[in-house]
Amino acid sequence: MIRMTVRKTLMPALLALAIAPLSLAVSAADHGDASAKGERYQQTHAEHRQAMQERLTTLVDGWELSDAEREALTEVRESMYRDMRELHDQDFDSRDERREAYRALRDEHRAALAEILDEQQLEELKAAMQSKHRHGKRGDKPERDA
Repeated sequence: MIRMTVRKTLMPALLALAIAPLSLAVSAADHGDASAKGERYQQTHAEHRQAMQERLTTLVDGWELSDAEREALTEVRESMYRDMRELHDQDFDSRDERREAYRALRDEHRAALAEILDEQQLEELKAAMQSKHRHGKRGDKPERDA
């Protein structure tokens, strides 16, 4: 009788000890997959950023801007990035407030660019800034090959 009670008492504990390493292995594998996805995302993001930078460099080189205009363009871009980082780190009361802050920054940036570039150059810049892999508006996702 005592032997049966001990078995009933110890059996769940022994089973838990036997399963624990398997559980930890599965949990570690899940973490590795998430980490790999994060790395793939960062790699893809870096590739897109590099491709955009190459398109912009080619475009600006084709405009044959003066050194002063190039310098002004660089300053506007750096200022935009700096202001965007500040907005990103800032806390907002609502999504609408955040959206309006980004819109105001975008309008400010476009006005600064309009002082340097002509209308045709602004249109070419806008086209170059649009990612080549996006089609349509934000909600319209292109079909992917499986």
